[in-house]
Amino acid sequence: MSARGLALCIGINAVDRTHYLGTFPDLNCAEFDALDMSDMFNALAFSAVEVLLGPNASRRKVMNAFGALSDNAVAGDLVVITYSGHGSQVPDSNSNESDGQDETWCLHDSQLLDDEIFVMLSKFRPGVRVLIVSDSCHCGTVFEVSLNEGMMAPDIEADVITRDMPKGAAMLTNHAHSRQIKARQAEVVALGFAQPEADLPIAASVRLLSACTDGQLAFEDVSNGHFTSRMKVALSQPGGFTGNYEAFRAAVQNLMRSDQSPELRSLGAANPAFDGQRPFQI
Repeated sequence: MSARGLALCIGINAVDRTHYLGTFPDLNCAEFDALDMSDMFNALAFSAVEVLLGPNASRRKVMNAFGALSDNAVAGDLVVITYSGHGSQVPDSNSNESDGQDETWCLHDSQLLDDEIFVMLSKFRPGVRVLIVSDSCHCGTVFEVSLNEGMMAPDIEADVITRDMPKGAAMLTNHAHSRQIKARQAEVVALGFAQPEADLPIAASVRLLSACTDGQLAFEDVSNGHFTSRMKVALSQPGGFTGNYEAFRAAVQNLMRSDQSPELRSLGAANPAFDGQRPFQI
């Protein structure tokens, strides 16, 4: 059977303000990112492309979509999961983070912990290629370390929107839902995922292409996230982009503002063939 491309594109401009507390702006372009990425995957003849936007990008629906992908993907398939939205952090209660914080994606109705993403990634079969593209703040690892207390966020223009949940809003939100968050972290420990990243039981080959480093913010442009817009430019060069994933990361970085640096990281099984392919090559 020929390899297939399977994709999940998540975009969230506005979160549920009954769950998320404090003051921070809605985003303008995260949902455009998801739609543009889904258009690209359809043009590349992916076999299945699911899009979850706004209120449809709930915690339950996103986790169900992850599960459907891991159930369906077989060795040789490429699974791409894109996330555009706010990024945040919660206190780590299971002592598997060096900075004492868990990275999160701010889904519409609740945060998704990096530990929980680890568990979902563990469900993919050996030989499956998984690429996660995260256009959110402090997403250098998405799964592990976020903005350290010793790091300082850069000064930004007053009219520029960034994809972070400010510290005050994060503290209010996390305090209101602390019991629920700790219960989720305890479930992860019970499943055996409270250990260093390199030792996690993940059989698939997972690669993360992130909008910025742990200590940086992800910015928005006019119609896309800054990272997504520059990826589109890099991919649209005459003849298409022909380099591998690391060359693509470097090309995108050369197009980006100096205070936002995309990163490429690996998790799970080594796969030199995957690393040497063109971006999003089935």
